Amino acid sequence: MLAQPRLYRIGSASNNNIIVRHDSVSETHAEIFVDQYGNAFLTDLHSGKPTMVNGESVYQPVHLSPGEKITVGRGILIDWEKMIFNRKQPVSQPAAPLPVQEPKPLADVPIKRPSKAIKQTVSTATQQVGFIAKNLDLILIYGGILLMWLIITLQTG
Repeated sequence: MLAQPRLYRIGSASNNNIIVRHDSVSETHAEIFVDQYGNAFLTDLHSGKPTMVNGESVYQPVHLSPGEKITVGRGILIDWEKMIFNRKQPVSQPAAPLPVQEPKPLADVPIKRPSKAIKQTVSTATQQVGFIAKNLDLILIYGGILLMWLIITLQTG
């Protein structure tokens, strides 16, 4: 039998499921979605403050594996496995892998962290889009002039 999907919000506000009272934690900082198969996905809620998994910043939803360490704000550790699944792994032993039925991947939820090359490509594309947006008026003016020149040239032969 499949479980009901659940959503756990993390933040400093009292309406969150996991409350972290610290000035480096946003009111709504992050959330963990657990699907019907028991797979957990962490999403930073654009808090502007760090959300990390095993020391890596989270910029988009990531799949959580047993034993992974989540920190928010200034390195505040969240014991997500205990809070969500009521399990705690001994410190001296690595987390045992859980048998998990693989669901069909959701189209808009990537389950891998982006590589440095992808981050670089996204950063370059973002810079290019920013340049175009800042200079759109000039691009349109020069494009119009070029179009008029082409029309005049074609009509006058």
